[in-house]
Amino acid sequence: MPMSKDSYYFSHDSNARNDVKLIKLRRVFAMEGIGIFWCICEMLRESENYSLPIEAIPDIAFELRVAEEKIKSILHHAVNMAKM
Repeated sequence: MPMSKDSYYFSHDSNARNDVKLIKLRRVFAMEGIGIFWCICEMLRESENYSLPIEAIPDIAFELRVAEEKIKSILHHAVNMAKM
């Protein structure tokens, strides 16, 4: 019997890595930053109202096995890039 899929699809451009904002993110945080960025995007997609409380940063860091400061830095960078 086939298992039901318990995930949701969200699209992103196949060449998103070429976006100037993601290039800047990659320049600062290397490929690890891109991976963390997309993992957080997935977490946002899974969450109610596509948002996560700032208090979730320690949990996100634990889930992704990275330091809280790295999560905060990447989020800060992403917010600043979104303002461009």
